Amino acid sequence: MVLTPRSYDAHLLDAMLLDIGLPGSNGYELARRIRALPEVNRATLIAISGYGQPEDLKRATAAGLDHYLLKPVVLSSLHTCSVKQLRQH
Repeated sequence: MVLTPRSYDAHLLDAMLLDIGLPGSNGYELARRIRALPEVNRATLIAISGYGQPEDLKRATAAGLDHYLLKPVVLSSLHTCSVKQLRQH
């Protein structure tokens, strides 16, 4: 998905799920691009990944991801991220 000012309603984007292992790019780069967009840079970014090494978590934090979930994602983990996001706003 390409984010352009006309492809989304910024007011509806409170949280985004990003897959880290994207073909031709990665979720870290996508997170950096999202953080650079003033309209959506406050959205909660949740990574979903099969990579769980300490270096992966450091890269996620550096890219601006708020949460890092390992596959297979447990629904209660996603719920916990959502609740934390709601409490911050």
